[in-house]
Amino acid sequence: MAGLRKMRSDKTVKSIEKELGVSMYKKDGTKQPKNKVLGTIRKEEEILSVDQKAASKRIVKVHPKSNPSTVKKVVKSLKTIKK
Repeated sequence: MAGLRKMRSDKTVKSIEKELGVSMYKKDGTKQPKNKVLGTIRKEEEILSVDQKAASKRIVKVHPKSNPSTVKKVVKSLKTIKK
């Protein structure tokens, strides 16, 4: 009888990075631990590629005395630009 077939969600981050040649990062921009299994990471959070990681590091600077509604408008406009 053949052994169990390894699905993509059963593979570790290290093996997928090696196969695809892409490094994986968490939402906050830190590296994903190599020993984690992809299926558990998918359940916990999304994985970002290198390009997405750079795009997620946008910093919005506004005047210190600006009201929260102004900040929300800026953030909302940035989200529409990303799409």
